[in-house]
Amino acid sequence: MTLKNKILIGVGSVAGIAAIATPVALVSAKKTKKEHLASHLTANVHDQNAIFPKISGSEFYDYIVIDKGQPIFKPIIVPKLIQYIVTNTEASTGKLYFDYKFVDSKRLIIYLKWVGEQEALTKKYLLKILNSEILIKDGNEITSETEDKFNEWNNDGTIDQSDSNLQENDSDATV
Repeated sequence: MTLKNKILIGVGSVAGIAAIATPVALVSAKKTKKEHLASHLTANVHDQNAIFPKISGSEFYDYIVIDKGQPIFKPIIVPKLIQYIVTNTEASTGKLYFDYKFVDSKRLIIYLKWVGEQEALTKKYLLKILNSEILIKDGNEITSETEDKFNEWNNDGTIDQSDSNLQENDSDATV
């Protein structure tokens, strides 16, 4: 056997082993990731924080404009927020429904509903411009004790789910 044949057989063997091992490793890694996500979701049943991402106001400064000396939201902030939420949602299956309401030009409420195979979770984000900064609060954490703090967020002092027209046939994005 010549040196050339020995090299070809060695290289061919290594290539063959790599061709078999690579798909096996990828399938194993994908399966492990799905099992981890499934156990993570199961462990956090009815916890919207396990599904919905935290949002930082600093990520959305580009969507504030000055109108008559006052900072206001650009309407494009809604699709950008939804895109961010869909991209950072911690669920690989299910449907994500959303609705939104501009309370006024400085206040915005985003309603979300994630529907999985066995459960549905909701989340509400409250956004407000204050001194050219975007403040974001979790609307699901409103209690009678903290309601006074939220009076400044809504002219009538209330924030409830009935403000939303969230329905199965409304805007949806499959996650």
